[in-house]
Amino acid sequence: MPAGRLAEVFWTARYDYQPRAILKRHRHDYFQLIYIVSGEGEFQLGSTVHPIIPGVLFLIKPRKFHGLRASSLVKTLDLKFEVRDARLHRQLMEAREVMTESMNGIAHLFDQIRYEGEMKAALHRQVCDALLVQILAYVIRSGATSMSAAAVEPEVGGSEQVRRLLSFIRGHYAQKLTLTDMSTAIGRSDRLVRDLMHRTVGMSPMRYSLKEITEMSGFRTLHHFTRVFHLVTSETPAAWRRKNRQGICMVVYIDPNFSNVLLTVDEGQPK
Repeated sequence: MPAGRLAEVFWTARYDYQPRAILKRHRHDYFQLIYIVSGEGEFQLGSTVHPIIPGVLFLIKPRKFHGLRASSLVKTLDLKFEVRDARLHRQLMEAREVMTESMNGIAHLFDQIRYEGEMKAALHRQVCDALLVQILAYVIRSGATSMSAAAVEPEVGGSEQVRRLLSFIRGHYAQKLTLTDMSTAIGRSDRLVRDLMHRTVGMSPMRYSLKEITEMSGFRTLHHFTRVFHLVTSETPAAWRRKNRQGICMVVYIDPNFSNVLLTVDEGQPK
C-alpha cells in the first residue's frame, strides 16, 4: 500500500439474506462494516446479540467473532478494509461497534464505492479509499456527538409532522420505501401524507425521495440526475432499482489480490 494512504478498501458487496438465513459466526484479520438497509433479525458481535433494524451500522474489528440470523428478508451493504494509519487504527479500535443514529448519506457512500469498483476508472482505488475514510470519520464522530434531527431538517411551515416525515425519508431512502411506510412512520393516512407533501414541498413523497438522492449525489437537478443515470446504465433510476431488488449478492473486488477467506469459523450460532 503506497505511503500516505490512511486506509484501503479490499471488497464491497450488497447481500440479500433470505428469511431464516444464517451467517455462521466467524472472524478475520481485517475490519468490516455492515450497514442494515432493511429487514429484521439478530446480529451477534462477540458475546452480545443485537437486533437487526434498518439504519444500524455494525463496525466489526479484527478477530472479533460475528454472525447473523435473519428472521425476514435482510438487505445489507458490506465493506471489508484495512487501516494502516496508526492513529486512525487506534481510534477505530476504541470506537463504538453499533451505531443506531441516522448518519445522513452513509448508504450513498457505500454505493459510491461499489460504483467506483465496478467502473474501474483511473484512480478508482484511491477514490474508494477516500470514500472509506469519510465513512470512518462518521463512525469515529458518532462516539462523541449525535446529529440532531433539528439541525438537518429545513423549516417547512413549522410542522412537526413534516419534519418527522422528511427525517424518515432521509433515513430510509436506500430501502424499498412506499407511501404506506411513510404514513405509518408518522401515524397518518396515505392521503394526508400525500397532501402534506404537496402543500409544503410542492411534490409527491416518492418524487421528494428521488430528489434527496439527486442532491446527495451532487447533481444540479432531478432531470440532470435521471439523464446522466440513463446514459451510464441505459436504464431509468426506477427500472434499475426494481432490477437490483431482486439480486442476492453483488460482490465487487476493489483489490484484485484480496482473498475473501475467513480466518476462523465458529460453528456456534446466536442463541
